[in-house]
Amino acid sequence: MKAICKETFLVEKCDDDGFTIPNKYKTIKEGTIWNVEEDSSRIIGGEIRLTKSTKKTFNWIEISKEHFEQNFKIIISHNFDCSVVKRRGCNYCLKGKKIPSTGEKRFYINEDKKEIQADDENISVETIKISYCPVCGREL
Repeated sequence: MKAICKETFLVEKCDDDGFTIPNKYKTIKEGTIWNVEEDSSRIIGGEIRLTKSTKKTFNWIEISKEHFEQNFKIIISHNFDCSVVKRRGCNYCLKGKKIPSTGEKRFYINEDKKEIQADDENISVETIKISYCPVCGREL
C-alpha cells in the first residue's frame, strides 16, 4: 500500500538501536508519499511502519494507527490506485483506468452511463449500474 501525508508533522529521531535521540526530530512533509509496510517487522514497536526512499536516502517511521489515520491517506491499496484528482474523483472514475481484476475481463467505469462495464476483447459482455464510484465514493 501507499499513503500520502495530509499534513506536515514531526517525529522523534531514533538511533540504529531504536532509542530516541533527545531533542532531535524529523519533519514529515505534507504531500510526501510513503510505502505502508505490511510485514510485522518493527524496530521501535510502532503499529504502522512507513518507508520512503530517494536516490540519496532511505527513511522509515513507525507510528500509532491513530496517528496514521490522522496524518495519512491511502492512495494505493491492493493494486487499486485510489489517488484523488483535485478531490473530485479518482483515476478509475475520472480517467477510465482499468480496474485490476483476475481473469480475462477488463472492468472499467463508464461515468456517462453510470455503470461498470466488463469487456472481453473490446466486446461489452456485462454491465452493472452504479451511482457512486466503488473506489473513491464520488457520486457519478
